[in-house]
Amino acid sequence: MTQILALIAFALLCGAWMAFQIWLKKKNPGRDFRPGCGACSNGSCSKRQ
Repeated sequence: MTQILALIAFALLCGAWMAFQIWLKKKNPGRDFRPGCGACSNGSCSKRQ
């Protein structure tokens, strides 16, 4: 019984994390960091591209 409760809790945690990520993407749609986008402060992203 304890293992089932732990599995349900883990599933709820994963579901909450996914819902948070979807909400965050809707809240800040332009904040996706991609290599070479200038988001890195040290500039190492642009060197890899």
